[in-house]
Amino acid sequence: MSEFLERADSVLDAVVCTTDALAVGAHLALADAGRHEVPVVGFDNTPVAEALGISSVEQVPEEVATACLDLLLGPDGETVQAATAEAAATHILIEPRLVLRR
Repeated sequence: MSEFLERADSVLDAVVCTTDALAVGAHLALADAGRHEVPVVGFDNTPVAEALGISSVEQVPEEVATACLDLLLGPDGETVQAATAEAAATHILIEPRLVLRR
């Protein structure tokens, strides 16, 4: 991020990162470059992102775990189901939530 910001031709409207840890690094590099106006978005909604005021995408781990168990245990909820081509097509969408900060 620092190298990108040092380039004279760097144009940047926002930074989106795949984790909050990467977002922290981007946030610090932007601060060092005096680019406080550039928003940063991370993923995981960690306490660190909250403390630094970094926006983040949140997926509730409990919902992910429940969905995994639902897929494994099948419709009766009591026995692990054998994997089949039909079962592979089954999915559960966990809708993320964007937590805006600034």
